[in-house]
Amino acid sequence: MTKYDCKFKLKVINFYKNNDVSLKETCKKFNIKSHSNLTYWINSYNFNGVEGLK
Repeated sequence: MTKYDCKFKLKVINFYKNNDVSLKETCKKFNIKSHSNLTYWINSYNFNGVEGLK
């Protein structure tokens, strides 16, 4: 299992939010295996801010 650091997660979330792209396209660009990971990161960030990504 690959561990992603907080800085990387924030970069991916910002890319997704600031561009008109899908979860699938974002995952492909950043080589994330599952879009459910990205969905979880986004939800964690929305509810808890940067602390939710740690």
